Amino acid sequence: MLICKGLSSETIRDVYHFYSAAVGVYQAHVEPRSLKHLSRPTVRRMMLESVCRIPDGVKLTGVPKELQSFLNLEA
Repeated sequence: MLICKGLSSETIRDVYHFYSAAVGVYQAHVEPRSLKHLSRPTVRRMMLESVCRIPDGVKLTGVPKELQSFLNLEA
């Protein structure tokens, strides 16, 4: 690796352990985010870009309470 050029194996190991502790161990198989997870920030961003503000804008949409809670990051 070009990034590791000139670094000792001990230094590389220390850096790996530092980042593993900070962000977790590398997963070879990662599941993509669900559509539900991806939709919430999209809807919130669209509301913020319009005149509707969160959480008041969510109430004005008329969507069910469960969906309002989800959009308001309560669920």
